[in-house]
Amino acid sequence: MKAIAAHLVDKRAGSASRVASRIPRSRYSAVFCIALLAIAGCIPVPRGGDVTDLRFMSSDELRAYAEEVFRQQNRVTTRLMMAPLDSPSIGEDDRRRIEQAETLMNNACASLNEIASARTSGEEVDRKLENTVRKQVRTCARETGRLEDLLDALDIGREH
Repeated sequence: MKAIAAHLVDKRAGSASRVASRIPRSRYSAVFCIALLAIAGCIPVPRGGDVTDLRFMSSDELRAYAEEVFRQQNRVTTRLMMAPLDSPSIGEDDRRRIEQAETLMNNACASLNEIASARTSGEEVDRKLENTVRKQVRTCARETGRLEDLLDALDIGREH
């Protein structure tokens, strides 16, 4: 019985080492695929806050998506500015929720606003800022959507 158990342990150890030897190959394959996509003009863009959940976009798709998110954020910000938040119909808890959601949106969209400002001013944008926007644009979109949903739910600043 001990001999059979020892044989099974040795056999499992062998398969474990085969799996371990495959890991580097899969890493090389992943690096190769990412390099190939980069050469093809695709950029990995994280979905929301999870940097491992990627969607590949071309540079043009990313630029269009970032512009769409920037415009949505501007619409929500304008809506918030025009809303009478000091109205007695808005409770203190709702006001606090709006302020928190606005802070989250502003933090998530800071790099997008920075790059838009730089491009509007004709300044050159460095790669570090572009990478930050690429990593945060989905989070910006998500937080902007959350604030917009909150304003909708509270019927604040909606065009009638």
